[in-house]
Parts: sequence; structure tokens; C-alpha cells
Amino acid sequence: NTAAGSYSTVGGGNGNSAAYTSSTIAGGFGNFANGDRGAVGGGYDNSVGYSSTVSGGEENSAGVYGTVGGGRDNFALYFGTVAGGDDNSATSYSAAVGGGHNNAASGYVAFVGGGESNIASAYAATVGGGYLNNAVSGSAWVGGGNNNVASGYASAVSGGSA
Repeated sequence: NTAAGSYSTVGGGNGNSAAYTSSTIAGGFGNFANGDRGAVGGGYDNSVGYSSTVSGGEENSAGVYGTVGGGRDNFALYFGTVAGGDDNSATSYSAAVGGGHNNAASGYVAFVGGGESNIASAYAATVGGGYLNNAVSGSAWVGGGNNNVASGYASAVSGGSA
């Protein structure tokens, strides 16, 4: 373990590195704090950037101001949040993914609740869940189902199948 940054802390574990000012790793294995004030709670092979947090899990990353709660191979930045699941990303300002698999919230304040392979890619776009659903216009909404697309401004698809 290495605590190389000023005021940095590594609580325990193995192979952890808190390399920047005021960065913290509580424990786990192979975790990296690669930005000032980044924090990793534990888990395996997680990494954080500037003022970001990964609570635990495996192979999660949080970039600038991002938060990942846990799960595996999730990514968040710019005040984005991924609560858990697998292979999810929240990559725009205040975007969020609740969980599931391979979901992406890439629009400003966009949201995907869960499911699999869903995308919310525009301002305030929302996909509640389901499979292969897309909300691709501002304030568009897909509740669930599969292969549904809400592509008009403030349009909505409650569910079903395309």
C-alpha cells in the first residue's frame, strides 16, 4: 500500500495507492486514488479521479466529481452517479444509472433506472428499464419493454415492444 499524496490515507488491504492530496482508500485490493480528494471504500481494482467516489465493487471508475456505489465495470463523471450493476455509465452532468447491465445515461440530467442495454442520451431523457430502449430527445421518456424509442421532444413510450 502507498499513501503518497499530502494528507492521503490508506486504511488497509493490499496493493492500494492514494497518490494525490487528501485522497483516501479504506481497504480492498489494487485500488487507486488518482485525483485530489478522491475516495475508494474498498473492493478490487477500482479507481477515482478528482473529488470522486467509488464505494466498492470491482473494476469501477469515477472521473471528475463522479460517484459509483458498487457493482462491476461501471463508470461515472461530471456529477454523474451509477448506483450499481454491471457495465453501466453516467457520463454527462448529473446523469444517473440505477443498475442493470450495459446501460448508459449520456444526456445532461438523463436517467436510466435499470434493465439491459438502455440509453438516455438527451437532456432530461429517461428510460425506466426494459431491454434495448432509447430516449434520444430532450425530456423523452421510455417506461420499459423492449426495442422502444422516444425520439420526439417530450415524447413518451410507456412500454411494450417496437
